[in-house]
Amino acid sequence: MRSNAKYLVIILAVICLSLGIQRKKLKLLLIVHRHGDRTPWVPYPTDPFNNEDQYWPDGFGHLTIKGKQRMYSLGKYLRKRYDNFLGTSPREAWVRSSARERCLESVTMLLAGLYPPTGRWVWNHQLGHIWQPVPIKAVEFEKDGMLNPDSNCPMAARVMALIDRSPAVQQLYRKYKPLIGFIEQKSGMKIRHYRDGRDLFDTLYVQRQNQYSLPDWVNQTVWKCLRKFHKKAFVFDSSNAAIRRLRAGVILKDMCDQLRDSIDGQKSKHNVFLYSTHDSLLSVLLSALNIYNGIPPPYGSTIMFELYETNCGDDHKTSDGKQQLSPQSQQPIGHRLEVHYLNVTESEKSYLLAVNGCAFGARNETMVCDVKHFLDSLKTLIVDNWNDECKDTYWRRLFRSIEL
Repeated sequence: MRSNAKYLVIILAVICLSLGIQRKKLKLLLIVHRHGDRTPWVPYPTDPFNNEDQYWPDGFGHLTIKGKQRMYSLGKYLRKRYDNFLGTSPREAWVRSSARERCLESVTMLLAGLYPPTGRWVWNHQLGHIWQPVPIKAVEFEKDGMLNPDSNCPMAARVMALIDRSPAVQQLYRKYKPLIGFIEQKSGMKIRHYRDGRDLFDTLYVQRQNQYSLPDWVNQTVWKCLRKFHKKAFVFDSSNAAIRRLRAGVILKDMCDQLRDSIDGQKSKHNVFLYSTHDSLLSVLLSALNIYNGIPPPYGSTIMFELYETNCGDDHKTSDGKQQLSPQSQQPIGHRLEVHYLNVTESEKSYLLAVNGCAFGARNETMVCDVKHFLDSLKTLIVDNWNDECKDTYWRRLFRSIEL
């Protein structure tokens, strides 16, 4: 019965949208993005481009000039897109980044485009006219359960070992076994895990993007094989409910807390929340929301969660059941959520996504999302104590309680 009521809310809101009688106002913005273009993490043993000083002056695993330009352009795009919502004060933004330097540098460049100093924020007549500092928060990389998809979590490591032994992964190994032997011989790199194939493809891809000629042994057949490993790695890494909870649960909790506080009218000096992270964190987050298309998130790809106040909405109540009224009109306030995905930053064309609790409006040009349904659908993924859940003892206690 409760489920039917949720769908009735969505249907009524779709009708409201279709009739053109909805008024909405952006109230909260959550942005999760991948860093910009970078150099390879590490060369493979026979890599002809393994001289860091000669070929990669930025250093291995670091943001390139193109990456800096991409992220600055992304910031300017976001300013243009949300200019009517954003103010001039960078204090309105709360920014959290992975501790990897490429993520910190990426969000620094994005913020330069998003918050160019104007008015009182111009702090001198030279640099102060084009750039201003914005605080960025980060925690130790290995302990970051929110934005590091490979942070130290023993339980996640055990789940990943189970995924590696799954029928789908074993079938991939069997299919490409003869070719993998050839690739190992030529590259000098042992491919014992699908992530090894992913990493080798990534190195070759970055080299090609930087106009370096690949070795003769990287023919079309080898390229297709390694690209398959690369693409499948993102699917496998989020193919298990437990891994989605352990890797996406912390950021989902933080985002859901912000959404609830905003709906409940909690006063906050922040109306923009930015998270700078990695491709595999974006893919597991999209998988947790049941909207991952199986394509690895490109450089700078961005998910935008937009919370709106609207006159066409849900039951106009806060999370504790109290009715909300607009202070201006004294009319009930509803809330709607829109989720957009910008996967190719150069296009500046985002895609509206149908997350849980959503339905398309007229001509599939609009989307209506019941926020409470959306939040309820994520309850099994939310992690309250990530450090505890990463321990084997937590799961043993959990299974023991289920057995009892």
